[in-house]
Amino acid sequence: VTRGVIGELEKAALALAASGTVTLQCALSGTPTVVSYRTSPVSYAIGKALVKIPWIAMPNVLARRSLLPELIQSRGTPERIAEEAGSILGDPERYRSMSADLIALRRSLAGQGGIKRIAEMALRMAGGESAASIVRRSGG
Repeated sequence: VTRGVIGELEKAALALAASGTVTLQCALSGTPTVVSYRTSPVSYAIGKALVKIPWIAMPNVLARRSLLPELIQSRGTPERIAEEAGSILGDPERYRSMSADLIALRRSLAGQGGIKRIAEMALRMAGGESAASIVRRSGG
């Protein structure tokens, strides 16, 4: 991740991203993104037991719905990622809709002290509060 990454992402037609900060950067740029994430089966099982929300990507968590497709664990194969990317790029309506939803998320964050909201969510999670509790308390 470098300075100006959001500007660079705005030039991209599509991003393939591992779950993490970059998914929020992709969302802020309005760039449709396929999110994948793989970890050890034990780490995944522990995470699933602790986190009770259906998403892993921050844009999906913030939107309280699936904006970006998530291919987690065994679903995150190169073939499945390529298939999902092709599906997005091959369907102009899906592509426009995804991009518009991401831009709407960016606007909603800008209008509601979004950076502060994201930082507060991260601090609460670091302090041990569950993601499900945070989402419920923020209106989700």
